[in-house]
Amino acid sequence: MVSAGTEGHQFLSAGHVIANRYKILRPLGTGGMASVYLAEDIVLGETNVAIKVLRQGGQFKEDLVHRFLREVRLTHKINHENVVRTFDFGQDGDTLYYTMEYLSGRTLESLVSSELMPLEGVLGVAVQLMRGISAVHAVGVIHRDIKPANIMILEQGSLKITDFGISRGGVSNLTAVSGEIVGTIAYLAPETLIGEESSIAVDYYAIGAILYQLLTGRPPIDDDVPARLIMRKVEEMPPDPRELRPDVPEWLAHGLLSLLEIDPKLRMRSLPTFAANLDAKAPRQLDEGLVAGLINNTITLDKLLDDAPLHTRIYRRVAQGHLTTRLMFGALLALFSVPLSTTDTFVGMEFAQSDNLFRLRGMRDPSPDVMVISMDETSYSTLGVPVTGAWPRQLHTKLLTRLADDKAKRVVFDIIFSDVSADQSVDADLAAAMKRVPTVLAAASGTTQQATLNGTFLLEELIRPAAVFEDAAVGIGLVGLPQRFGRVRQFNVERSDLFPDVPSLAEAGAMPPKGDKELPDRNSLINFYGDARTIPTVPYQLVVDDTKSLPAGTFTGKIVFVGLGLRSRTGPSQRESFVTPFDQGMFGTEIHATATSNILNRDWVEEVQGSGRLAVCFGLAACMAFLILTLSGAKAVLSLCLAVVGAFALQYILFLFGALVPLACPILWGLFSGLFLRLLFSQTAASGWRRR
Repeated sequence: MVSAGTEGHQFLSAGHVIANRYKILRPLGTGGMASVYLAEDIVLGETNVAIKVLRQGGQFKEDLVHRFLREVRLTHKINHENVVRTFDFGQDGDTLYYTMEYLSGRTLESLVSSELMPLEGVLGVAVQLMRGISAVHAVGVIHRDIKPANIMILEQGSLKITDFGISRGGVSNLTAVSGEIVGTIAYLAPETLIGEESSIAVDYYAIGAILYQLLTGRPPIDDDVPARLIMRKVEEMPPDPRELRPDVPEWLAHGLLSLLEIDPKLRMRSLPTFAANLDAKAPRQLDEGLVAGLINNTITLDKLLDDAPLHTRIYRRVAQGHLTTRLMFGALLALFSVPLSTTDTFVGMEFAQSDNLFRLRGMRDPSPDVMVISMDETSYSTLGVPVTGAWPRQLHTKLLTRLADDKAKRVVFDIIFSDVSADQSVDADLAAAMKRVPTVLAAASGTTQQATLNGTFLLEELIRPAAVFEDAAVGIGLVGLPQRFGRVRQFNVERSDLFPDVPSLAEAGAMPPKGDKELPDRNSLINFYGDARTIPTVPYQLVVDDTKSLPAGTFTGKIVFVGLGLRSRTGPSQRESFVTPFDQGMFGTEIHATATSNILNRDWVEEVQGSGRLAVCFGLAACMAFLILTLSGAKAVLSLCLAVVGAFALQYILFLFGALVPLACPILWGLFSGLFLRLLFSQTAASGWRRR
């Protein structure tokens, strides 16, 4: 019943009849799990078919049977001139089999090692392979083992894709249970070699590798050591085929390299362009059918399946409906943006966008009434003050005396005087100096542990100046500045909800009249712009140095801020250094002074809130989603670009008039919603998104 075949395989003998219908004529070949024979269909008479029989070996292994049955189910769906046809399936005792059309010809493998194929021949192979694999993908099948040995060249010159032994529907992993890679490494896509799930992109990589080898006579990536070959395939792009064959057209070279992209997403984005070029430039006598249309219509597998899911059927009705239907669907997508637009994440993103708008608006001239006395690095070293230590209060007394003599309008200390000195006379002298010139002191919000019956908890408290200093000052202000994502270039004047009556240090320094409706509120943005020295700054050591004189009237009528112009930082492995207020998490007195300058100049921006914000978010997101869902190709790209540019131009114009309208997040969410649902429902628009 069986005879010895090549390489030790056992073939069924000639004359053996399977299922009382198929008479074995001769073996055609053997694969990893089955043998293929030329057989005569006795029932139809003188009709030759190829019959594939699962190799017997005692009992069938369960995984082999499953793979064999899967191959039958998958190939039976396909009916295309460039794919082998499957006719019948059955079981005869212990023999599993299926029949397919008998192909008389040779495999493409016989041409790979011979002389270079002419360009016209390569283009003819490309057209037929692309059409055949598109038909395979159209029924939800991924071949996963496209290689020259699995492509038959018939006597009349047409091609047939064969051997679906490791094919699967949908996405799948190419690694067998044993851990060995199934398939031929030279034609395997990089993602399969590192264990990622494979999509239809793996078949297009294999086609690109075959065409590359037909053109150049060598694989795209070649190495004698399999392990090194795998590493190179997942890290290196192949050389331009024009380096190996100068007569390769530019469009074909770029097309092959795009099919051989390491990233499958880039590979799929470039696929429509390559298919369109084949339609335009391949010799038409080789194939009169279209390639690009097939490719574009089969990128989404679910659309062409008979059992299309509910969401696909819904989208088809929307796509075929009137403009009103599409508008309503776009509005439905925009609903996703409404709740999210009020979350902290979206608010934070809008604050980040406001920073770009402040930069775009440009520098603003500071108020001439604000100055800074900076405790900078020079002052620390000249006056001998330790970087991590407290400044001698005698120096502050001397500083205030000089400012009082110069008739300063107000002094704002960005320093917390929350304790008292051991020598009370030092504090008394400083308090007396504070009474000579209106002085504002800093307070801070901190936490303290309060004991309860259930344990301990943290409670926020206001760290106020010592009583002797607060009594001498005209007011206090909070030094804490709300920061968004660590950016100190932008902040608002929002104060602690526990201490609503305590103004920010900037507001306390400006001391605007009470009841002024133009004061910034918690929805306002006051931006610190420009360099650290935007506000006129004088080093601390120059003011207290009796040997150096400043021009008369330097501080007359000025609001003078005193504090760390540059925040110092130290680390275990670095020397003491100073950083600018632009550093993340750091801010200096210049920021408080700049905010005061903006308050005096009425130069702040009001963020749109409430119903206006929701209306903008809803409308803009709906517009973006509508464009994504209804347009395609160059029209979609142009429309989206114009819509986004127009929206941001309007945002900038309103910003110049003091209103911040949130646009970045609605635009992003609208685009995301439209793209996500379009990809989920249908990707027929993928033809418009081409890699240029």
